Amino acid sequence: RGGHSTTTQGYTCQDWRVQLPHRHAFTADAYPNTGIDGAYCRNPDRSPKGLWCYTTNPGVQWDSCLLPPCTTLPSCWDAIPCVWGSLTIEDWHLGLFALLLLALVVCVICGARSARTKYTAHQSSKARAKEPEASSQV
Repeated sequence: RGGHSTTTQGYTCQDWRVQLPHRHAFTADAYPNTGIDGAYCRNPDRSPKGLWCYTTNPGVQWDSCLLPPCTTLPSCWDAIPCVWGSLTIEDWHLGLFALLLLALVVCVICGARSARTKYTAHQSSKARAKEPEASSQV
């Protein structure tokens, strides 16, 4: 689960375990396995709008969250919100990219092996064709 705790408008997320300044029904008991155990952006209700949180600003009940831009691979993995049962569009894009990359690698490896096998077989048959026939002169 990601550790992002700032909304798109710059508000700090309210801790999900706290009922101030905003009371809510999103408790760890009511929404198990959703990661609502700190002041982080989450999506416990599986909203199609993605990540959100209650804010610590008494005048703004909640706000959406966006993932920060990734600069290195480890920070990308840390930033991905792995909220059980509610994948964001970023999760789908990353999964699709990984699947396509894996398919490309498999195709390259299999294609290289296939081409090498065909080339080796072709070279062997050419070599056999060039060998002189053994004559039985005595």
